[in-house]
Amino acid sequence: MKENILFDVSNIEIQYPFSNESLFYEMNIPIYKNDVVLIVGDSGIGKSTFFYLLKGIIPNYIKANLKGKIIYENENILQKYPETLEKKIGYLGQNPYSQIVCANVIDELVFGMENYLFSRSEINSLSVTYADMFNLIDKLEQKTSYLSGGECQRLNLASILAYLPEIILLDEPTSFLDNQAIDIFYSNIAKLVGKKTILIIEHNIDKVLEFTNKVLYLKYEDANRKNMPNMDILINRKIDELFFGKIKRVVEDANRVDFYHGEEKNRKCVISTSLDFLYKSEKKTKDQKKFLDFNNINNIEINKAKAEVYIEKLSFKYQDSKGPIFNIETFTAKSGQIIGIIGENGSGKSTLLGCISGILKSKDEKRDSIRIFIDRKKVSKFYRYVSVLFQNSESLFFFPSIQEELLSEFKKWKKNIEKQKYYSEFLLYCDEYFFPLKRYLKKSGYSLSEGEKRRLAFMIIKLMEKPIRLYDEPTYAQDKISIDLMEKMLKEEKRLNTLQIIVSHDHDFLYRLADEIYEIKDKKLIKR
Repeated sequence: MKENILFDVSNIEIQYPFSNESLFYEMNIPIYKNDVVLIVGDSGIGKSTFFYLLKGIIPNYIKANLKGKIIYENENILQKYPETLEKKIGYLGQNPYSQIVCANVIDELVFGMENYLFSRSEINSLSVTYADMFNLIDKLEQKTSYLSGGECQRLNLASILAYLPEIILLDEPTSFLDNQAIDIFYSNIAKLVGKKTILIIEHNIDKVLEFTNKVLYLKYEDANRKNMPNMDILINRKIDELFFGKIKRVVEDANRVDFYHGEEKNRKCVISTSLDFLYKSEKKTKDQKKFLDFNNINNIEINKAKAEVYIEKLSFKYQDSKGPIFNIETFTAKSGQIIGIIGENGSGKSTLLGCISGILKSKDEKRDSIRIFIDRKKVSKFYRYVSVLFQNSESLFFFPSIQEELLSEFKKWKKNIEKQKYYSEFLLYCDEYFFPLKRYLKKSGYSLSEGEKRRLAFMIIKLMEKPIRLYDEPTYAQDKISIDLMEKMLKEEKRLNTLQIIVSHDHDFLYRLADEIYEIKDKKLIKR
């Protein structure tokens, strides 16, 4: 059996230049040829970093000091990455936009095959096969800049599988896909079982467990994340119980699934910062720890402006597209509401948010088809009153460090003591339960994991304090704990009279939160 070991992984330590912190993966795990490995763990724990090592992104492109071993064909690839391995590995990253390199869909689809010198007949045949598999036939002549996040994800998957890699690394492959596309994707992946070595990072494990034969479960060695307040979400210990209970229910023959517990140890680093209140807060006892409740912190109304959005006869058409992406007759939303928007990939959900924010304007758009009122006064400069959590979290990052990102918003309340207290408590809460601010303040937002970027962007939207907030797939790349915390914070914004419109493929999340849910279907916006 030893001759079938593809990767033999043991105790890896990573330290980036100019960093006082290192990641240590305490694990010993063999990955055999044709294994299907599910990798799970908290958001930000280092699952994607493990893929960077296997693909050679670290240290070839992202420099780091490495210790430990990943043995491939009797060589430690952490010391010297073999060129022959690069072609054998197909890698799908978390951010679907970051992997698009070509201007047109067809060029992107054939990019990998051309790089690896496939013949013209092979390229033609495989292009048709994978374009059809991922429902891209009618998109081949389009510009990639016009694609939705879900369509970009399908294109990335098609282009990777088309050059026939022997090893496939999938990092949150379905995070931007609608339910139908998820079913199609995993049915196609299931056909590769026994033929390819597949490693999958996935928070939604139900679809994967049916054909998984190995689970790598990463968890923190320290207890910081276990000190969650007593509330209606799962702490880590209970997540363990739920996770393994679900595996036992889904996989009848439990003996065929190997479980590996990896532990990530984080060495603490001391950071000097001007956000002093993060360091001056007193240590709370367990009895004092409560879930975020701004009624108890400061009983003030943050968003006093009354916001209203009215849409009438809105049509939007991208340049060079055959027809409008949607034709919306009427839509109304008001302060204090949470509105959910659902629909298939490419139906126009993100485009609708772009229109409401004022970022997108169609040449065919009827004048005043979107009207926004603040305190009953019609406004023309939407950007002053609307903030957007884009699918690409990096769109909200403008400064070299996270500290500067937060201070750019926080300094607005220099003369408002009540708001300073309110948002200080908010950031303290986030540091303890949602996002490790004290550890990351000096870091760039671009250096975070995709899940951490999402949570940072979510916090920035809060600090912007706009009366209208648009969220495009807010739960992308989040674990159960982070999703539940987001849900609590969105409910708090509802109490503060904020108008919130959320686009999501996570229908359960929307049904728990939303006052109304609309679906874009057949180019119409239909109330559900």
